[in-house]
Amino acid sequence: MQENKIHVYNDGYKGKFKSSPIQYIIGDNGCWNVYGRNLDTDGYYYISRNCKKYKLHRWIALNEYGFTEENQKLVVRHLCNNKKCINPSHLKFGTPKENSEDSVLAGIQPHGETSGQSILNNDDVLKIKELLQNTSITFKELGEMFSVDESTIQDINQRRTWVHIGKEFTPRPKKDRVIADETVKKVKELLLEGKYLQKEIALMCGIDRKRVSDINTNKKYKNVKLL
Repeated sequence: MQENKIHVYNDGYKGKFKSSPIQYIIGDNGCWNVYGRNLDTDGYYYISRNCKKYKLHRWIALNEYGFTEENQKLVVRHLCNNKKCINPSHLKFGTPKENSEDSVLAGIQPHGETSGQSILNNDDVLKIKELLQNTSITFKELGEMFSVDESTIQDINQRRTWVHIGKEFTPRPKKDRVIADETVKKVKELLLEGKYLQKEIALMCGIDRKRVSDINTNKKYKNVKLL
């Protein structure tokens, strides 16, 4: 039974800037439905923490279960299949494949070519994965070849979709990601303070340890200056 009482989740965050409280209302099946925030276009709530934008349910899962290197690599599954829920007991770390299978079992996500919105079929996806793995064709070129957006090819490559087709497929590695200047500045500030190990700074700012090392030695991001 849903109640109308507004609860506040305390994540213990003590940043420089004030942040609106994480509020929720307890709904059916014990779901903690987010209150007082706007949904993003992807149907999720977001929050800014430690120079990085997180999906709210992911931030809470990390806060509850630990900012470990393993958890950083995994997605957060909604065991209740309610994207608006932030109840820690309804959240579990898992692989993209497990997350996709959750949606299929719940009837939320139509399976591959059975989806009414699907342009691709199973044979198309097998061919795409073969080309991704064995050629240097770009995501954009593949998208044009199969009349889909470049993002659709990226989702296939990162195993966010069509995980049930071509299970032996090995995704292409991601290209080096550019870090926002504000994140680089935060890393430099933390390095100057001298209170944290580089691996701790990496976890705090949501980047890998090598990037922190590169910033520390001025191997990269030399042009980003602290005021």
